[in-house]
Amino acid sequence: SSLVIRPEYPRLKSLDDAKDKIIFVETEQGIGDQFLFGSMLKSLKKVAKKVIFASEPRLVDIFSRSVEGLVVGPVIAEKKYGNIYHHYPELKKKIHEMDLRPDYHIPLASLTSLFWTSSEGVNSTEFDFAKADSDTWKDFKERLAPYEGKVKIGIAWASELTKGDRKQYYLDYKVFDAQPPCFVQCVEQ
Repeated sequence: SSLVIRPEYPRLKSLDDAKDKIIFVETEQGIGDQFLFGSMLKSLKKVAKKVIFASEPRLVDIFSRSVEGLVVGPVIAEKKYGNIYHHYPELKKKIHEMDLRPDYHIPLASLTSLFWTSSEGVNSTEFDFAKADSDTWKDFKERLAPYEGKVKIGIAWASELTKGDRKQYYLDYKVFDAQPPCFVQCVEQ
């Protein structure tokens, strides 16, 4: 299946067009790509008047606390006629309540065409933008405290794309002799 994007607003084609405008950004990739390309939302916010982001539902809280002033809501994916269509009723309600009228639309990964036009653009991206929930952060610090001074290696993985032909591209967590969704192995330095 392929994603069908049906934008309600004109396509954003340049940073000059984004200046002091309201930009609607829609995700069209998986979670890892949302973190990679989502790192440019801060840069877009510096140019635009307001940025609205339709995110994978599991990442809404992370993006909300990581990019100040970002209007973010969940995207609902619906498979229909062999294609995937996005809907965002919760985000549309938020846009309406805030009386926002987006001027432009851009798919998240397409932000690279605005910000990554040179190695300087890539190098200036804040890849460490995501802020963890403070309670979760405290919990992990406590769990890892006994391993202070040792190398900590963590792997977390879950994918819904591990079926059929794609299965060959993924490692099974069992090869690490661990339990999903997360494990930590500590090693002497």
